Amino acid sequence: VTFSPDGGEHAPGTTIALSSATSGATIRYSTDDEDDLADFAVYSAPLTLEGATYRAYATKSGMGDSEVTSRTFAEQDVVEPPQFFPPSDDRTHVLSVTISLDCASDGATVHFTTDGSTPTAASPVYSGPFEWTTIGVTTFKAIGVKAGDVDSPVAVAHFTILDKVADPVISTDPAGPPPFTTSVTITITTATDGATIHYTTDGSDPDASSPVYTGPFEWTQLGGCEVRAIAVKDGYADSDEAEEWVEVWALVA
Repeated sequence: VTFSPDGGEHAPGTTIALSSATSGATIRYSTDDEDDLADFAVYSAPLTLEGATYRAYATKSGMGDSEVTSRTFAEQDVVEPPQFFPPSDDRTHVLSVTISLDCASDGATVHFTTDGSTPTAASPVYSGPFEWTTIGVTTFKAIGVKAGDVDSPVAVAHFTILDKVADPVISTDPAGPPPFTTSVTITITTATDGATIHYTTDGSDPDASSPVYTGPFEWTQLGGCEVRAIAVKDGYADSDEAEEWVEVWALVA
């Protein structure tokens, strides 16, 4: 009986084929210490590798049985799949994220790709945490490789990086510093095209439900107020909050 592969270490899931040069022969095999050849199982299809010694012989009516052939097989170790940190989930990151990879198999080298392709031992080697700043969704894939072991399964992670709306700029006419006499015109701008500016004049934190800035407005209320503003845009992270103190005094007669 011929074994294919012919013993040795192989990846888990490898199949073992048995064959005989005698046409019409029946092959029987065993993976234990069974001594009675009649109790060997009948081979009918390739066997899935187990770490064991396989014994087999061929038999055919009218002919003497073949000698028992044995081969020892072992499963190769499989490298643990790399893990991404932070874990890949539905979270988004503003402007950048620092990505690190770890493999639990000692001595393994991690290779990765950032274009969605399947990594190989020829792909870039992970050497330490790195900052990723590409706006949009990027698919990372990684494998662990170690000499003598089977490459790990492919680990996949998706990281979404959002651009950020430019912070609003609050300006006054006349220019500050306050106090101003009679009135002041307030203008709020952002460098991000298509962004919407929301503002408050009572010192509260603005959000998407706050009044929308539509253009310069005149402030005539006597006393001081704090103008606060944020800029928002779909698909972007909100800007940081801008604030400006405005104070109007009446002219003394």
